[in-house]
Amino acid sequence: MDVAVTEPPPRTLGLRDRKKIKLRETILQSADRLFAQNGYEKTTLERICDDAETSLRTLLRYFPTKEDLAFGREMLVIEEATQTFASLDPSVSVIEFWRERMSHVRATQDRKAFLAHVKLIGSAPALEAKMLSLQVRYEDMLARAFAKEAGVDPEHDLYGRLLAGLLIAGNRAATRQWAASNGKLDLHELRMAVIDWAIENFPPRPAAKRAARKSA
Repeated sequence: MDVAVTEPPPRTLGLRDRKKIKLRETILQSADRLFAQNGYEKTTLERICDDAETSLRTLLRYFPTKEDLAFGREMLVIEEATQTFASLDPSVSVIEFWRERMSHVRATQDRKAFLAHVKLIGSAPALEAKMLSLQVRYEDMLARAFAKEAGVDPEHDLYGRLLAGLLIAGNRAATRQWAASNGKLDLHELRMAVIDWAIENFPPRPAAKRAARKSA
């Protein structure tokens, strides 16, 4: 969903792990540059390997497909997010936690780079399909978190699934609107408007409504 800012490898890692992280970032930077210069379809993995000074075999260990390479940073972000939401304290409001995370993106996101990335995705059907699969993963992650928050079975929690779908589809719509304006609109405001609308207008869980009526 978003381009993450890659930080230097932490010194607590061993030298071998730091080298792996550095090589991974070098490959991603080469891919970003060549995709921007030549387009996604015309950029080959072999050309990226030459630019990153690594072998195709090594590149494929990090990124099994060309689509994985185009979404390399997003893949890291969603893996971290999935772990974070799975271990979230049930007492924490999931939607408020989601809002905080999305708000933080503003401080770490390179506007120009992200706009180029969004336009790149729209240039190739394979990338649009890959993005959709990542958004489904985000939706599943949020749906499970909403079910855990309510103490219900995620497999049968239609409420959580609908709310998660609204948030992910809304984020996608906000990003598309922003990209259509060529980055002139405020992406942060558009994203926050989606979440705030859900907080203010999405109906409470049916069980909560029934309990409120019984109490009254």
